[in-house]
Amino acid sequence: MRGNNTTITVLVAIIVVLAGGLALTWYLYNPEFAAVAEVGDDKITVADYQDYMTEYYGAYALTQLIRSKVIYDEAARLGVGVTGEEIDAELETIKSAYGVASDQELENIILNSYGIPLADFKEQLRLAYTLNKIRLHGVEVSDDEAMQYYAENENEYVELESADVRHILTSTIDQAIAARERIIAGEDFDTVAMEVSEDTGKETHGTDFTDVRRDGSYDEDFVEGALMLEEGELSEPVETQFGYHIILCEAKRPARQLEFSEVKEGITDELKEQVAPNRTEVLSRLMQEANIKIRLDDIREDVEFELGIE
Repeated sequence: MRGNNTTITVLVAIIVVLAGGLALTWYLYNPEFAAVAEVGDDKITVADYQDYMTEYYGAYALTQLIRSKVIYDEAARLGVGVTGEEIDAELETIKSAYGVASDQELENIILNSYGIPLADFKEQLRLAYTLNKIRLHGVEVSDDEAMQYYAENENEYVELESADVRHILTSTIDQAIAARERIIAGEDFDTVAMEVSEDTGKETHGTDFTDVRRDGSYDEDFVEGALMLEEGELSEPVETQFGYHIILCEAKRPARQLEFSEVKEGITDELKEQVAPNRTEVLSRLMQEANIKIRLDDIREDVEFELGIE
């Protein structure tokens, strides 16, 4: 009998411990009691937090989640998607547009401009690119259509005269003349440039400017000074809004008509963009076709309105 009593006592003890643990777990995870923060003697509970987030951000957050789900599901159905390489290439384009090189510099710009971290920005890019691939799926443009467009717009497909140059920037014409004389006397261009040039970017991109052309990318006076040179020629001082430049022409390319084969892919993509439905139409269709049910009564009307499924 004593053994049985001991067994019962142990079992009761285990049940009490388990019950206590379950009670503690229930308390910690019950929204009405669990605190996410304390302010003095007051507690902000999970329920307080959830109510606030639902009221102020719930409709927006749920709308974004539903849109993402619908878009990615449709992309999977069609067998289209966006690769990491495509996103990385777009980020490099954005970096070039802002004149930055590192991910950290880009993240700072994204945070200041859009108020979101780079990872979230990349996800928004992926979502937008995926929707665009859905939009263009099945849109066909024949070679004849592309050739006809090329023939009708041939003057748009001209590669401008361009040059690759190195330069030295000074604030006075006398400094520019002195730098030029040193180079003519046999000193290395880059050695003189690193010593006297006032171009603040020389430490990062050196003295090189590539593909200088009349497209607005460079100062107009600088471009004209560069394009008047022949390969290997050193300029006289060229005055611009930034100061005085000594320019060495490294390579020169004349203007030329681009062949259809060189621009066919771009023309085809452009024509597809013209005939495909716009993004708003595609997104609206996807929302209408999806079987969407909003279970949160408090925000149902707002979410349905944003999704266009009223």
